Amino acid sequence: MTVGVFDGVHLGHQHLINHLASLAGTQRGTQITPVIVTFKNHPLTILKPDISLAFLTTLSDRLGLLHQTGIENVLPITFSRDLSLMSAEEFITILIDTVGMTSLIVGPDFAMGRDRLGTGPLLNRLGEQQGFSVHVIPPFSLEGRPVNSTKIREALSHGNVDLAKRLLGRRYKVGGVIERGEGRGKTLGFPTANITHPTDLALPADGIYAANISINHSIHAAAVSIGSKPTFHSNSPRTTEAYILDFDGDLYGYYADIEFVDQIRPQKEFPSADALVTEMEQDILKVRSTLTPAPNSAHVPAGHLENDGGFHG
Repeated sequence: MTVGVFDGVHLGHQHLINHLASLAGTQRGTQITPVIVTFKNHPLTILKPDISLAFLTTLSDRLGLLHQTGIENVLPITFSRDLSLMSAEEFITILIDTVGMTSLIVGPDFAMGRDRLGTGPLLNRLGEQQGFSVHVIPPFSLEGRPVNSTKIREALSHGNVDLAKRLLGRRYKVGGVIERGEGRGKTLGFPTANITHPTDLALPADGIYAANISINHSIHAAAVSIGSKPTFHSNSPRTTEAYILDFDGDLYGYYADIEFVDQIRPQKEFPSADALVTEMEQDILKVRSTLTPAPNSAHVPAGHLENDGGFHG
């Protein structure tokens, strides 16, 4: 068994889970089953509720990614106030009594229980007393960087979606429902889909991105704009909009997944709408070059794309 949040299910998590699967595999024939226990909510939502958290995955996406590791038994549990007050000994007893834990696989910085007292030395003592083994897995690094969720959030905050991809082992993705926006993009010649996603998801830095967008089981090339539209508004909320290349369709109400490929440029403020349009034309050329060959865009819904306010400045 291993226990954690596993936000992002990045290469560091996969490294740990591979050890979990390998250990269970060496004990085949003894009814040993690998199990992942993941918290539905981050413990900090209980321990430090005033802290604003940005997640790399929704719970449903995280559970899907954990199952893709090949571990069939993934147990999501809620981190509650009562659980936060349990000692490491009490939580270990629950794992043994309810799931039959025989081995605990953890990373080098792992700690459980009240005041995070359940570190390696205490867990080893508990293992000797209660008959389970403890395996502390060395940290995983890539290109000299420790791989963890914090490093991925830092990469995204700088618009470095390529580094985020390398640390995750896949491109970073966010999803949401396409809703009506201001309609400015249509008047500028670049109608965009306004995508509303969970507010606690981490987003790349403000700017223009080459991306693949999946809608209604089809994948399309897109220029995605994240930002607050400084050319038109001084205090606009941050929004995510996608101009889908070579597309004509009505998308209101569809769910869209945005997979970020590369940042084209950071957000800018332009002196006029005409100056913005000129820059947008260059952005589209760069997106086409980045995404060539373009993804398959079959099975396109009929209609016209009239979904929002155009690129941000």
